[in-house]
Amino acid sequence: MFSKIIKNKFSIFWVIFFFIIAFNYLSFNYFIKSFISLEKQENNKILSSLITYIDSRFNTIRITTKDYSYWDDTYEFIQNGNQEYIYENFRDTTTTLENINLNFMIFINSKNEIIHTQVTKDINIKDKNDFTKSIVDSIKDNQDISIIKYQNNYYYLVRSQILRSDLSGETKGYLYTGKKIQLEKFSNDYQSNIKFIDKVPSKIDATLKSKFIDKINVHFEYDKNILSNIISLNTNNKNLVVLQFDNYREIYTQGKKQIVLFNATVSVFVLILFFIFYFYIYYHQKLNKQLEQKIKDEIKKQKAQEEILIHQSRSAEIGEMINNIAHQWRQPLNNLSLTIQNISFTYQSGVLTQEELDKTIDKSKKIIKTMSNTIDTFRDFFEPNKNKVLFKIEHSIDNTLEILSSTLRFHNIELIKEIIDDVEIYDFENEFSQVLLNIITNAKDALVSNKIEKPTIKITISKIFNNLIVKIKDNANGVDEEIIDKIFEPYFTTKGKDQGTGIGLYMSKLIIEKNMHGKIEVTNDKEGAVFRITLPITKE
Repeated sequence: MFSKIIKNKFSIFWVIFFFIIAFNYLSFNYFIKSFISLEKQENNKILSSLITYIDSRFNTIRITTKDYSYWDDTYEFIQNGNQEYIYENFRDTTTTLENINLNFMIFINSKNEIIHTQVTKDINIKDKNDFTKSIVDSIKDNQDISIIKYQNNYYYLVRSQILRSDLSGETKGYLYTGKKIQLEKFSNDYQSNIKFIDKVPSKIDATLKSKFIDKINVHFEYDKNILSNIISLNTNNKNLVVLQFDNYREIYTQGKKQIVLFNATVSVFVLILFFIFYFYIYYHQKLNKQLEQKIKDEIKKQKAQEEILIHQSRSAEIGEMINNIAHQWRQPLNNLSLTIQNISFTYQSGVLTQEELDKTIDKSKKIIKTMSNTIDTFRDFFEPNKNKVLFKIEHSIDNTLEILSSTLRFHNIELIKEIIDDVEIYDFENEFSQVLLNIITNAKDALVSNKIEKPTIKITISKIFNNLIVKIKDNANGVDEEIIDKIFEPYFTTKGKDQGTGIGLYMSKLIIEKNMHGKIEVTNDKEGAVFRITLPITKE
């Protein structure tokens, strides 16, 4: 049999060669799809952060605008023309607009007559009247929020009715306020390039949701290293503003390098295994010939015993060699090796068919699929799911702990789970799991950072009346009392720029309190921080 293997070595080599080509092609396409999917998820997260960023600016301006439009002094100013109001608050030498972080404020009466316009110097408006008219004309009908362009600059714009503070009087006019849009901070935070453009997207690939903007459509343009998001913002079905948001395709490029490196490693190992096997057989064939020659020179009575010893020695060496090789390979590669040997023997016996070859390729694909199960588990966990489902809280906690189990074991963190009441609710399971992931990850980071000797995280599930209570407690010495009231604020972090964005707990608060209509709070006890999540128990 060994002789036949040696004679057919070139045929076996070509079979292995074509197998390597097929393996590289299939595995590359399979894994690159996963990296592209992960890239899309990360890109969507950044896009959502951008919309949240814009919404927060609109919300701040809207609150300030309502404060001034519902101010009785403003009401009296529009009704009676009391110029002392302007002198005290909005004369040219005042810094009121700068203090409230606005660039302009325009007062008009109920007859749509412009009463007063105040503009900060830093936006450099050459013609105040033209600017004022453009602002007033840009919002019509029932729209109170818009993004406008004037002299190559873009502005957040908010309009509010001028009313008495107790809403007892009729509308006396409108107050227009605005702020120049500056996206440099967002670009720096995400290391991305974002700018306004005049290009209208050719098609719509995705839509985003906003509190204040009616329609947000996104078109994706892929380059070798850049993913460009062409974002159209429509605030009143007439005023279309387009942003271009470029992201470096780090996940895709790094993933492609890893796939190439993995495929090259597997290919080299398979070739090395083939040559080791070939030279091993060749060496033993040569050794057998030498032994046979020596046996011929021995006396006949020792010939049988000598042949037995040679056979035993050869078998032992073959077994030991194969065992040594097998111990160097992980199970998936061992399966691939067995598949290759099966092709060889099938070919030698003359029964290698296209069907057998297809079965071998299918088997190899299944082995590759098994190796990717870990990646699939993470991907499924962050898959956004906007539909409410009926789920058990303990099941959601177990899924989260499965994701974090390796990290917790690596840092020797003990996880204690106490189920007082096994509660089932109808809500957003994946979003709730994301909140758990954020809080437990923060607790882990605090335990590691503070070098706690016996780090512990305890999760307790209970029910009070018709509310679910989830407590997540650690022994990391707690949160500094000076900042404990700020940890749910956006972009607030104690970890530094390289380790945290300050958005995790903020998003957790939005999920619990806005999406799930619950409450999240944090306190300190004698050992550490205690996060308490309260959710209403509903079945539909």
